[in-house]
Amino acid sequence: MRSKAVVLGLYEANGLGVVRSLGQEGIPVIGFHKKGLFPHAAHSRYIEDVHLVENESELLARLMEESKKQAEKAVIFATGDDYVLFCQDHAPELQEHYHVPLVSGGNLHSLLEKRSNLELGVSAGFRVPRSQHLNGGISLEGKIIVKPLTSVDTGKQDIFIFNDRQELERERARLIEAYGNMIIMDYIEGGVKEHFEVHVYNSSRGPLIAGMVQKLLALRNSTHGSIGAIAQSVWVDELATPAIELARLSGFNGAMDINLKQDPQSGEFYFTEVNYRTSGNLMLDTAAGLNLPVIIYLDLNGRDFSHLIREPRTGVKWVSEGVRNTCLQDGLGIPIEEYGECMSGEKVFVFFDSDDPLSIEKKDKDFESGEPKLKPQIEQP
Repeated sequence: MRSKAVVLGLYEANGLGVVRSLGQEGIPVIGFHKKGLFPHAAHSRYIEDVHLVENESELLARLMEESKKQAEKAVIFATGDDYVLFCQDHAPELQEHYHVPLVSGGNLHSLLEKRSNLELGVSAGFRVPRSQHLNGGISLEGKIIVKPLTSVDTGKQDIFIFNDRQELERERARLIEAYGNMIIMDYIEGGVKEHFEVHVYNSSRGPLIAGMVQKLLALRNSTHGSIGAIAQSVWVDELATPAIELARLSGFNGAMDINLKQDPQSGEFYFTEVNYRTSGNLMLDTAAGLNLPVIIYLDLNGRDFSHLIREPRTGVKWVSEGVRNTCLQDGLGIPIEEYGECMSGEKVFVFFDSDDPLSIEKKDKDFESGEPKLKPQIEQP
């Protein structure tokens, strides 16, 4: 019997990408999901069973129950910071029954803190924006970006940009009252196309790069479940060495998502953070030729994964669900020419998969989460 893969967090492109990447290679997948966000991957044909839970206490209890059914250790994949920290906090109980994403000899709580995160980027050899804490004296000049100290339970709505330190000083008391201490950094100019990701894994055979991604287009969420983005697979030589070094230094045994921004004037890349989880653009890596979830699954089970290591193709594009239906119809201000340019290319992969339609009707269970039902998906080009 093959050991199972356990996916914690089934929402949006991240959860669905992990489930599909594993399922396409015939690996049995079960999912656990805290109610609140819509569990897209719960409706995938590749998932055998889904456990919806109310909170982390119930999540732990259900995982312990599930472990009694397994003949061998299952591999846990965490798609969100909250799930990664859940694994860290309950490692003693989980490790007996599961291969758990953890830092060797370290603690993820400290690594996820933004200042520590940036220091790791510096140690790895990346160029990193200057940073300070909000509760100290502000000496940064020019445009400033302000973020919570961790990404847990926060989102893009909790990130603020100020034109200069005087403008930030006027808002400092309000921000500290709302968030406590925060991290402030030099703002790197540029738009969507200046955002890049490198996906790495610190394997038993040494660190490897699963893929590099450039974002091409981003839209406001116009419907629930519409992430609204187009990205393409790329390769940037100068990012490879520090990315490999960061994976090695981290000591983390799971997927890592390194975020960077390219200064449009100088062309220089700046490290902004590393996420200790799978990326929302994970499926692009799989489509371009490197199936990271399967590599991790085989590696943690002590099996050879060399047959999966291949040079990823560049120029492969991926579109998040909902873009084709909404970006020209909901008044989002995206010119037809720009949309058409992003859609052109060798091949575009979309959230919709004709082999894995997210049809609620085909499921026996009704996954209520307080969110709208999924609407019919777009056809794949």
